[in-house]
Amino acid sequence: MLLDLAPDNLSVIYVESGEGGVQFRPLRVDADGEFIDRWPKGFFEERAEELFS
Repeated sequence: MLLDLAPDNLSVIYVESGEGGVQFRPLRVDADGEFIDRWPKGFFEERAEELFS
């Protein structure tokens, strides 16, 4: 089943703990479901290694 989901109705939020506390980074998605913003270091790292090795 496919959903007709607009990018404005979707949130992908990366949560990261650092020296200054917890940071929340929204990652934007385009109409095709592709990420607009670069992934933070370590985000999907294992999957990237599988794809590009």
